[in-house]
Amino acid sequence: MISMDYVIKEAHKFKKTNTATLYKDKSNAYKIIERNTWFSNEILSNIVNNYLLHDEVSKNLILPTELIMDDKSNLRGYRCQFVKGYDLDKLAKNLSTEERIIILNKMTDLLKEINEFLVVGDINLANCMFDKDLNAYLIDFDLSTFIAEEPSKIALYNFNKKGTNKVINSNLNTDKLKMAIICASVLYQSDFEESFVSTVPYNKWNKFYQYTNNSYLKDYFKTAFKHLNHDEIIDDYLYLPTDKEFIKLVNEDMKMVRKKY
Repeated sequence: MISMDYVIKEAHKFKKTNTATLYKDKSNAYKIIERNTWFSNEILSNIVNNYLLHDEVSKNLILPTELIMDDKSNLRGYRCQFVKGYDLDKLAKNLSTEERIIILNKMTDLLKEINEFLVVGDINLANCMFDKDLNAYLIDFDLSTFIAEEPSKIALYNFNKKGTNKVINSNLNTDKLKMAIICASVLYQSDFEESFVSTVPYNKWNKFYQYTNNSYLKDYFKTAFKHLNHDEIIDDYLYLPTDKEFIKLVNEDMKMVRKKY
């Protein structure tokens, strides 16, 4: 255990979010959950579960390595490895299509590993990290649930075609679909994630469907959306081909898709 007082005095505060304050030192990150967060109890429960799990997974899945307690012995957060590097969105801008495919498949490998234990519930571009050697890291499991537990009531996504909110509980299907949307966003250098949280959902996504000739991606998404809120699990994760024909198709499609935006 580590005291919250130690974190505040010895570490450097570098970020504040709606739910937490983040600190860091040379090799560690510290996350202290805000008491006034309406779902703080659920997050703190997840922290304990993830802390118990961290020895069971690869070091590239950034789970808590030590718990942070306040002066009344209440759990307030956790310490974990600090990943010095780039999130997926920033990194991908300087890479070729082939290099993007390689790093995306690395990230999908990590999701597949953690999904043996957890539904992550918060898969997004910012939580996919890479260091200078292009090693992949998946971070931020605060909204996760164990596979056998009830779905998370926190991580809800707008996957509704008609532009009105529709509640979708996090499950393995949403994890797989969110990672696939990340893959499409990085491949085509356009943020498709925002299509599912904006006031006019699917606007950009419909254009992607309309202008891409990539049947490999289209077929995957067609199946994924069909099973999204059902008990039937999407068969597999979206792994991107590395052959020259697929790369050529992505490059040709990118010109058309981006032009229409």
